[in-house]
Amino acid sequence: MPEAILCNAGSRSLEEGIFICAEGNALIDHRFACLPTSNGAPPAAFFIQTKHTTKGTTVSASTIKTWYNETMVALQAYTEHYFVVLVFMTNKTFRGNAYAELFSKGCPQLLLLVNDVYAITPSLVAFLGSSFAHRAVYAPDKEEM
Repeated sequence: MPEAILCNAGSRSLEEGIFICAEGNALIDHRFACLPTSNGAPPAAFFIQTKHTTKGTTVSASTIKTWYNETMVALQAYTEHYFVVLVFMTNKTFRGNAYAELFSKGCPQLLLLVNDVYAITPSLVAFLGSSFAHRAVYAPDKEEM
């Protein structure tokens, strides 16, 4: 079992809350775990990276895949006890084909929430709903359409 999460108030199990990581963490911004609903299934651990638009307005499949691979290596101890899901969430535009470039190319545990321009409903909007996605997709340095 991986080590407990070190917090300001002491150590906690990953299953005891939703944790916001320290500022400047290169790979993960938030993490939490969900206990299984059936016996024999492992708990699921979600590790989330949120990227907002400050430098550039697009994100590439290679950037996401590099993050995915580095994060999976860093979380090796968790993969032995949890079903690990990596969530990459950004208001940046993704112009690629997520299935062809990511999911079928070694990123099966990726949940991708982006402003994908080729989808009828961008995944960020579908996941958050239009009320919340409007706030998430808005970027001050991006021209309004």
